[in-house]
Amino acid sequence: MDPSLTHPRSARKERAFQTFVSFAVAALVVLPGCGSDSRSAPPNSKGQQTEGQQGTGEQDAGDEDAGACNDLESAAATAFGTFVDQHATCATDTDCTLVRFTESSFCASPCGMVMNQAGAASAVGVASQDCAQFNAQGCSPPLIGCPAFGSPICAAGACALYTLELAESGAFVHGACTALTETYEQSWVKGPAPRDFALTVTATGGTLYADGACTTPLSSSAIALPEGSTSTTFGFIPAAVGPFSVSIDDVGGSPGGISGDAQ
Repeated sequence: MDPSLTHPRSARKERAFQTFVSFAVAALVVLPGCGSDSRSAPPNSKGQQTEGQQGTGEQDAGDEDAGACNDLESAAATAFGTFVDQHATCATDTDCTLVRFTESSFCASPCGMVMNQAGAASAVGVASQDCAQFNAQGCSPPLIGCPAFGSPICAAGACALYTLELAESGAFVHGACTALTETYEQSWVKGPAPRDFALTVTATGGTLYADGACTTPLSSSAIALPEGSTSTTFGFIPAAVGPFSVSIDDVGGSPGGISGDAQ
């Protein structure tokens, strides 16, 4: 992929996973016992603990607290996962919505969750209740970076999140055809689209084509990703050396595109 090109949706996903890695590294740094000397000094002549032994005792207590918090977090996440599963059914896309949570409910769901409207109405309260013991224990909420959310969709009777990812077949050279493919991903995994997607494509600095070989000019700005298909392909020929852009959008989803300088 040409590093000079810009992919807005892919950039957001990459930043989210970079944030996740940063938080994971930070968590390793502060884990109790990591990088510290756990050896204890022997008792003195009076049988009393030395300072080194006392420090080890404090560390053991910290390990026990961390273990208790992990257990409480796991129990809350499991309980709330059951609630989400019970509120995943849908008939249309409008039945589904993305719920974002407050700090008091982070131990059960630190990232947003998609569910039906009936579940969304009480989701934050239920998650906070599931985290009640975790919060009462004084445990710290998990710090993780969440991947790009995507848009809610009703797929096979269950609420899910989807994204449409646009990719090019090669470099953009003026006067030459470059195939562009829009791919359906559900929960960040490529798969068949659960319904037809009507897509709107626009471009500057070149001509759009209805096929990846650039044999038929696109007569309108509309292309389709049919139900059951994993992707759809169209073409673009830059008119000259210099800036160009290709933008694509679907109703209810997030816009995407590619821009850069043609060779």
